Formats: sequence, C-alpha cells, structure tokens
Amino acid sequence: MSRIIIGHRIRWTLIIAIAILALVATFGATGASASQSSSSGVSPEYYEQEKGKQVGLKVGNATTECLQLGYTYGVKVDSPSSASGVEIGDGMSIDFAFTGKKVLTWSSNLGVSAVLLKAGPGFNVYDYEPAESTGDSGLVTPDSKGISHVTFCWDRELMLFPADPELVSDDPAEGTYTVKHTWTVEKTATPGVIDEGEDAVFSIALTTEAGAPEGHIGGGYMVAVNPWTIDATGVVLSADAGVELTDNPIAQTIAASSTQVYEYEFTGDRADVTITVSAAGFGTTTVTTVVNWTQLDIDGQVTIEDVFDGGDAEVVGSFGYSDALETITVVISGLAHGTYVNVANLVGDDGAVIASDDADIEVREVVVEDDDTPTTNLPDSIVGVVPGGPDAECTAVLGAGGYSSAAKVDGPGSNGYLEHLTYEFSSTEYGSNGLNTLSWSISEGSSVTAVLLKAGTGIHVYLYDSTTTSDSGLLTFEGKDISHLTICY
Repeated sequence: MSRIIIGHRIRWTLIIAIAILALVATFGATGASASQSSSSGVSPEYYEQEKGKQVGLKVGNATTECLQLGYTYGVKVDSPSSASGVEIGDGMSIDFAFTGKKVLTWSSNLGVSAVLLKAGPGFNVYDYEPAESTGDSGLVTPDSKGISHVTFCWDRELMLFPADPELVSDDPAEGTYTVKHTWTVEKTATPGVIDEGEDAVFSIALTTEAGAPEGHIGGGYMVAVNPWTIDATGVVLSADAGVELTDNPIAQTIAASSTQVYEYEFTGDRADVTITVSAAGFGTTTVTTVVNWTQLDIDGQVTIEDVFDGGDAEVVGSFGYSDALETITVVISGLAHGTYVNVANLVGDDGAVIASDDADIEVREVVVEDDDTPTTNLPDSIVGVVPGGPDAECTAVLGAGGYSSAAKVDGPGSNGYLEHLTYEFSSTEYGSNGLNTLSWSISEGSSVTAVLLKAGTGIHVYLYDSTTTSDSGLLTFEGKDISHLTICY
C-alpha cells in the first residue's frame, strides 16, 4: 500500500528524497498511520487525486468506485449528514453516523465488503474482505478533513449456516464411531488344596484392551439463506471429499428472502466438513463446521458371574473399561471333602459370555481315629472333629460343659509349656519321620480331660479322668509330624 503524489514540478534534492523515505518507513506504504485503524482493527488504504489526474482510484458513482475494488454493488451518499441511513431496496439496509464529519460509525443487516471515505483530494478505503463486516466504528477521513462522500460496497452472496432445519441453533456435524473392548479373566484358587472346615478362597482378575476406532459415519445440515430481494438461480453446492449431499436433485433456485435446507452424510474419520454454495450473479460462500464425534462402545462394561461346581450363576461385580480393575475375592465355606470346580464368566452387552476361566480346589477329609498306641482309648461316640479354635475342638469332643478351659499351640516344636502342662515331642519309627510322639505332665492341683493331636488330615483324641497327671507315647495320626496340640482342662 502507498500514498502516491505526482504532478509537482519540483526539483527533488537528495535530502528531500531521504525525508520521503523516512516518512514511508514511519507511516507505511499507504501513508495511513496506525492510529487510523478502525475499532475492528482494519487499517485504511489511501488513494489520492491531484490536478484532475486520477491516481489509483477513479471518483465516480457507487458502481464505478466499487468495481475498481472488485465489488459489484454499492451505494454512495454525497455530503452525508451527521446521522443518516440508507435503504438500498436490494435487501441491504445501512445505518451510519459521522462525528464532526470526520469519524464514521456504521452498521448493516448484510455483509459489507468495503467502505470508502472521500475527503479532500483522496480516499480512505476500509476493506473487510474476505470476512465482510456488518458494522464498525472509528473510521476516519483522510487527514481528518471534512467528509465529501461515503461509499459502501458489497457483493451479493448467499449466507450458509451449519444448523438444524429449524434454525434454532448452530450445530456442528454429528458423527459416531465404535470401539470394541476385549476382556480376559483369570480364576485362581489360593491355596488349591485345603482341609475340611477351611474356607475355599478364589480370586478373579480382569484385564481389558480397547480396539482401534472404526465405522465412522455421520451427517448434518447446511442452511442456505438468500437475504436479497431477487431469486438466486443456478445454485451450485459442492462438498469436500467423502461428503455426500443427500438432496437429489439439489435445489437450483432459492427464492428471494428465503432459505433452503441441504442435508449431507459422510463416512471416515474427519475433523470437519466444508461446503461451498454459489449462484448466478452471486458470490461464493464457503463454510467449514467441526464434527462432533460420539464414541459407541462394544462390551464397554462387563458383568462378572461366579458359578460354583455347576450351580447357579451369582453376580459378584461389574466393571467398565475406564474403571480401575480390582481383583474380586470369592469365599466359600463348609465344603465336604472332594474336588470342586469354580468358574468365572464375563458377560458382555448382549448378555452373552465373552470370556471365561475356571479353577479347581481339593478339599481333604479330616479323620478322627482311635489308635491302639494311646494309653486311653477313644470312645466310639467321638468322631469327626473338625480343626478349629481350642474351644471348638474341645466342645466337639467333650460337649459344651465337658471341660473348664482350653488351650492350643500351632507347630509346638520339640518341647514347651501350654498353660499348666509341660510337653515334649519326639520322633518314632512308626509312620513317617517327624515329631509324632507326645509325652506330657501337668502341675499339681490341675487335671487334663482331653489331649488332641492334629497331624496330616487327622486328629488323634486322648481322653483322661481327673486323676491323670502325666502320660507318654501319645502318637499323632498316621505318625505324621505334629501340626497343632490342643489341651482340654
């Protein structure tokens, strides 16, 4: 941009030339200073005429002036008053006001491409393309001289909006895609072998992995508006690759002051949709709208079912793919000896099992036997002692009122004390090696009612009357290493 002045018959000196270059560097190529920018930030282009010679922009009617800037339509107001309005009769309406005939404020109902302010020998041209404008303020005349005339320029263009058919709001294009989630489940029993009376403990652990997004589809609407007072004919709509306009055929005419809704569809992953509309005698309008994507999850959440030994399924939890996947613990009590299978199923969206795993557990029988070795025989009526706490074991042998107190020591070692009782374990050749033979004695004034030796999968029970203060040669079940010693007083 430059301010061009010609026609002076002055012999320029080097000093003056340098001064001119300094001014150009200071004010820019147009000669318009930064302070002349409008409130919207548009800087004017300056054109000047001198001594009847036209330079850059020819003064004339609105059409003459606007065509020089590349715009087809315009309106010119000579000697505008301090407050004026222009009804163009083409659908365009412009309101404007001058302050001191030097500073312009204006607004319009349709887009304006450029505003020309003529004052003195030149123009200040405020060009709003490519966006156009419907209002601005702070537009100044050249050198703040009194306004001679103002010209507004524009092109007829169809307005294009990404919106719903009722024009309620601007909506982006809508799209969906699917993500399939793959799940695995691991079922374990810890430990895998237990004795009768012990709890069966199972763990269920899950993992999940999301597949790649796929199946992108979507669509939306574009609403073309003809705000002008003439029909728009020969309407042409085009869209970028992958977007299909579903109106067939495309409406070729948009009547004056009316709208036309166009629907489109697309496939494939994309960030936005661009559609262009034009018509005979109208400019081209292009609108790009973002795509609002929604993820549809396949098996995004699973239900965990626990099926014990062929029984009914019991729901023990559920997880979504974005949840922290915690291990689920299942505890089953009161199992008789035998082998059991516990199954974990993952149930997906449609109610079908999508993953499964199982774990076996063995429950060993605990046998209470009499032995020929003990000094006191076990009555036939005492059977099936289940390992547990000292009171539970003594109650199983003697009944709830058959003893005063009970004590128990796990892994008793070779010798020690258990309340009033001194004990010593030794090894014999009977059965397997280990601490399998007990000798005991009790302090004066105390008495033992029963001694229980737990080893392997059985318990040996030795019963005494109140006069017995010691005994020896008490053998564990099958001569196995002692697991725990229980005394009933």
